[in-house]
Amino acid sequence: ARSVGLALRFAGRIIAYAVGSPLENHEEEGVHDDPHYGEHQTFYLLAMAIHPSVENANEIEQHLLEALRMRAIAQGYLWLSALIEERWQQSGPAWLHSAEVLRVVDNYLRSGLRFVYVQAVIADEVGASSGLSLQPK
Repeated sequence: ARSVGLALRFAGRIIAYAVGSPLENHEEEGVHDDPHYGEHQTFYLLAMAIHPSVENANEIEQHLLEALRMRAIAQGYLWLSALIEERWQQSGPAWLHSAEVLRVVDNYLRSGLRFVYVQAVIADEVGASSGLSLQPK
């Protein structure tokens, strides 16, 4: 099924996790409008969380996203798509910060937060063939 799940532990407790699978497995907002839907080469980040007590949450977020990207590439994915809080895209690693925003959802699920549906190139061969400049972290 090419699913990927990661959990980060500290002192025996899970402090962060991220999970996802092929884009075509999901029904979330924006998925069916994704330009790579049906190609089976896009990883969809379904969920990611960092425990609120973590003091260095931004560093943990960066590490988790980068580890997830590497696992997705190892599974053969070329792109990563996600419906995430806008702040995660803005504060994320360079590859996520430069991701194309395909949709903006204000007040997603009445959360009061702006979410963005993004698609990022994660595999070097896509960037090379399209002329994009990738900046590995």
